[in-house]
Amino acid sequence: ALPIYEQLTTGKQWDEAAAKVSELQAKWRKIGFAPKKHNQVIYDEYRALCDDFFARKNAFYRGLKDTLSDNLQKKRALLERAEQLKDSEQWAEATQQFVRLQQEWKTIGPVARKYSDDIWKRFQAACDEFFERKKSQNQSTRDAEKANLEAKREIIRQIETLEITTKKETLQRLGELTDQYATIGHVPFKEKEKIYRQFRTATDKIFDQLQVQASERRLGSFSHDIEGKDDNQLQNDRRRLVRQYEALQQEVKVAENNILFFTSKSGKGNKIVEDMQKKIEDLKRQLVEIEQKVKIIDSKLSEE
Repeated sequence: ALPIYEQLTTGKQWDEAAAKVSELQAKWRKIGFAPKKHNQVIYDEYRALCDDFFARKNAFYRGLKDTLSDNLQKKRALLERAEQLKDSEQWAEATQQFVRLQQEWKTIGPVARKYSDDIWKRFQAACDEFFERKKSQNQSTRDAEKANLEAKREIIRQIETLEITTKKETLQRLGELTDQYATIGHVPFKEKEKIYRQFRTATDKIFDQLQVQASERRLGSFSHDIEGKDDNQLQNDRRRLVRQYEALQQEVKVAENNILFFTSKSGKGNKIVEDMQKKIEDLKRQLVEIEQKVKIIDSKLSEE
């Protein structure tokens, strides 16, 4: 008996079924005639079954040809994108795109055998070329990061052995070393926090020896940060500081009103009152620091 047509889903299955049909046809030809009154009816039924089978087989292969052609066009489109992308140096973005291309390739069915090897080899070559370049780039990046790490360690060693002379001269030299440290590029990620802690420890030790207050350190850092900024950038920074100053002033007013209320209710010894007083003092220190930052900006603007 012939297999159910719905079970024939591949070319191999259809070819095997066709071979069985051919065997049956060969056996049919060896069998003699049936009684005359039945012979034509039986033959017509046999012929109709054979014709139906081969019509379905031909239809399958016509559909398969269309499918293979459609798959080929889809894979050629992916190949074209891969070959355009293989020279990219946008490593993260290109990597994501290549991963998507590879995943999409897997979802596309087969193509005609005469094209399959060539198109696959070209697609694989484009992928391999990009990832080999990326690997080489990553190695170069790792080498550069290791060199940067050593350069930062050398700056830290110089800070740790920095000779303390006058406050002005020492701070000037420390500022130069800090500038050098800031210009050095990335270090290996796992070393990033460790090396920064070492740098901060070394600089803080110098500040402590010079008895530089935390606010003075911040002002020094601020002065360094605005070096090289143009007038527009400085004006933007100034406006931002003024807004912060006004907001802090409002906080001080609110806090002072609150402290008057609590003092009248419970006296000066209340813990809440003490905490609020500390907060007010801290806010006022921040106001003074902002005033000094604005003065630094104004002095920079007056130099222009």
